[in-house]
Parts: sequence; structure tokens; C-alpha cells
Amino acid sequence: VISKNKWRVYENPFEKFYGYHMQPSSESDWDFREDVIAGATADIEVINGYYNYDSSIYDRNFKDGVIYGFLFFENANIDQSQLISFRMNIEDEIVNLIEKKGIGRLIGGATGFYYSYMDFIIFDFKEFLKISKIVLNKYNFKEKGFKKFKREDKIKKFN
Repeated sequence: VISKNKWRVYENPFEKFYGYHMQPSSESDWDFREDVIAGATADIEVINGYYNYDSSIYDRNFKDGVIYGFLFFENANIDQSQLISFRMNIEDEIVNLIEKKGIGRLIGGATGFYYSYMDFIIFDFKEFLKISKIVLNKYNFKEKGFKKFKREDKIKKFN
């Protein structure tokens, strides 16, 4: 069926990304990622679980030593036409450092009205945070940090 339909065969699940669009929250007390307009992910189940307050996929992977989470930075001072390319430049820098050490993989990213998000699967959390802080602290963001893809988990701010 795959060859008949000329579908691409993906050997690595990180090669296939899904794009998504969202209606940002109009509530005054919205949570992280509820300002998202659009994003892309290699693991739509993790994203859906986060938005639906379902941490079962997160919990199952956490038991195996894997953490799903996202870095964020406040993007109000970045030209709107540059938001995505700006985020991608930061992603590239972090990805080069973490993949070289085998401590994580980029699984997506999103752009919101107030924040930009970079999504990761992490194998060495302590080293990942160390590298991420170094990279994000190069920039003069009002707010920046990390949050696990688990709603009830606390935010780790880098400021």
C-alpha cells in the first residue's frame, strides 16, 4: 500500500512533523501555550495531552527516564515578521549542543501572541537545563524558562 500510493517511508519518527493552528485563549488568566497561534510537532499526542490535561503519555515516558517539555521566551519585543526565524535560530543553537551530547531532541515548536515555545524530548534533564539556560540567557528576554508537558508541573524560570 505504501509504495502503491507513493507515500514516503519514515524510518525515524522525528522526521515527520504535523502543523497545527489554534485559537488563542481570550481568558485573562490563561496558562502557558494557550496563547499559541500555530506550531509544528513530531509528537501530536504529547501536545494534545497537555491541552486536554491528560498526562498519561507524559507519565508513561517519565517512568522510562524521558521528559517531554518546552522552553519558552517572551516575544513581545521581537518584530512579528521575524518571530519564527528568530525562534528557529535559537532552536538551532540549542539542538546543535544537545544532540552532540545525545541528551535530547527537538520535537517541535510554536508561536504565540506573548511567548515562543520550543518542544523537546529530554534524556538528561540536568544537562539539558544547563545548556538551555546558557543559550537563552544570551538574550535580553523579559521572561524565559522551561515547563514540562504536564499542566500541574511548576515552571522553571531562567531570569
